[in-house]
Amino acid sequence: MKRFFRTVDDECLHVRPLFTFAARSRAVDAFVWYYNHERPHLSLGGMTPVDRRRFTSARLSETYVLVRHIKQLKIEKSRFATP
Repeated sequence: MKRFFRTVDDECLHVRPLFTFAARSRAVDAFVWYYNHERPHLSLGGMTPVDRRRFTSARLSETYVLVRHIKQLKIEKSRFATP
């Protein structure tokens, strides 16, 4: 978390003077959107946090479907097993 706030400070608040609370608030809101949607992150392999979330969600969906399929095959296999 400290790293994020340092990044906001370095890349947003110290770039240009912002004298009012409203101006600083708008600048931080815009920067957070940029940070999550457009700014690539080395720790995420050059992906944005939003892209990483989509990628992870898609992988989890694929895994869930595969697990359901395997369970269904086991159920079908057990029906034909001899006691």
